[in-house]
Order: sequence, then C-alpha cells, then structure tokens
Amino acid sequence: MSESNYYIIGRKDPSYLLVEPKRPSDQESWMSGVPFNSEVITPVTIFVKESTADGQPEDFYSFPLVVSDRFYQALLAAGVDNIHAYDAVLDVDGNIFHHGYKALNVIGMLRMAGEGTTFTGESRLIDAGIDGLVVDPNLNTTLLMFRMAEVCTKIVVHKSVKNYLENLNLFPNLEFIETGNFFTIG
Repeated sequence: MSESNYYIIGRKDPSYLLVEPKRPSDQESWMSGVPFNSEVITPVTIFVKESTADGQPEDFYSFPLVVSDRFYQALLAAGVDNIHAYDAVLDVDGNIFHHGYKALNVIGMLRMAGEGTTFTGESRLIDAGIDGLVVDPNLNTTLLMFRMAEVCTKIVVHKSVKNYLENLNLFPNLEFIETGNFFTIG
C-alpha cells in the first residue's frame, strides 16, 4: 500500500467540549468551507471544557477549528493559504480566559471518497458514516488544507503540511490519520 498524500488532522486526546462559535449570520456556518459574506465579530468566544495537566489549553482544536497563534503561523509557513483567521478567546468553564487564539474558516470542501469507499449509512455528504475511505484517484487540488465534504467536521491536510508540523516538534498532541485508516460513525 502506498503512502497517502492526505491525512485527517486531529488530536490524540480529544477529551474536550467546544461549542461552535456564533455564526456571522443564520445562513453561514464555520463548517461550510466557503468565505463569510457577513462580518465576524471579534474576538470570537469559544467555550471550552478542558485543560491540560498544566492547566493550559491546547494549540489545536478540530471542531470547531480553533488554533493557537503559533499553530496558525505554522500553517501559513507550511504553505496553507486558504484559511480566514479571526481573533478568538477561549472561555474555560466560564472563568478562565485565554487569548492568543484564532478561529479558522477553512475555505474549500472537497469530496474525497472514491470507488471502494465503504459507507455505513445512507448519507454520502456532510455527516456520512464511513468504514474505509478510498481516496478518489481523480482528486486533483492545489489546496493543502480543506474540509472533507463527506464529513464536514473533518479537516484534511496534504502530507507536506503534516511533515512540516511534525518536524517543528511543537505540537505533541497532534494526530494524523491516513485516509485509508479513517472511519466515522454516521
């Protein structure tokens, strides 16, 4: 089996609770993969129910996509150029506030599933159940980061971004799942 060019990015310990930030308008969503037409009020407040052993929040939260300023800078340095960033503040349990974060709107949502993908339900887009993703061999994109159309809460990165972030050795809690090993319950 050849190495994948794409990986689902996440955290090794996803034991947290985040609430989707306020939408700029009723017709817009942080999960849609398109730019907002309405103004985003900043800082965006993200409610978190979690802390690490030292009481500090993580650098990366995948749902909704919220990252530390240093993680955002790392994405830019890795060549990711299709994200709109908004200053954010993490509200931990209603009494601890952390600044230095960005709420990200990833511009781009692509269908990844090719022939041979096993779906576990009727849905094929947004909230599909997948047990074995086979990437469409015709997937052709210059995007280094995008939302997965089949499961819009999942963020996909190109292997060059994965390698760059891993080589920085700054984000030990990141996890990269090869697309062939990806499954979700829909």
